[in-house]
Amino acid sequence: MGAWPLVYMGLAYPAGLLNDRFGLKRTLLLAIAIMSLSAFLRAGANSFATLFLAVALFGAGGPLVSSGLSKLIADWFVGPARTRAAGIYVTGVGAGGAVALAGTNSFLLPLLDSWRAVFIVYGCVGLAVMACWFVWGRNGPSYQPPAGRSSSSAQPAWAVLKLRAVWIVVLVGLAGFTLGHGFRN
Repeated sequence: MGAWPLVYMGLAYPAGLLNDRFGLKRTLLLAIAIMSLSAFLRAGANSFATLFLAVALFGAGGPLVSSGLSKLIADWFVGPARTRAAGIYVTGVGAGGAVALAGTNSFLLPLLDSWRAVFIVYGCVGLAVMACWFVWGRNGPSYQPPAGRSSSSAQPAWAVLKLRAVWIVVLVGLAGFTLGHGFRN
């Protein structure tokens, strides 16, 4: 389970850029598709390598969701409504994880009698969420598609990546994510 944070950390900054460039409608659709594909590939994994790659793929969708939902809240809510929306988003992650874990072990796994089937169900749930987002999701009111070539965002990123303190934080975060997710999941 430590595979997806490895990918997530490397793609977090580019995911934010993609959300800005292509809008939340498209990037969140892509994220949900990637995460659903990860579930389907986990169901079909037949070795450590295929399971590792399927889990790592999840890390490509994760940063699009993390940065995208934060941006969605910032774009669509103002004042106290923004605070409430952010609170729902933050607590929803933990509550959703708890419900999924409890429901998987006590209901889905006994019902389906196969962890592979559970991942197929979760992949299908992702596709249903993707269909809902396709129909009802939209970009924030401030989104403007880029007109032509814009200035490179790579310059500020390289300036930050040259800082030694940033790499210390990255290494500590990488170790923490890898160990934490590896042991918890």
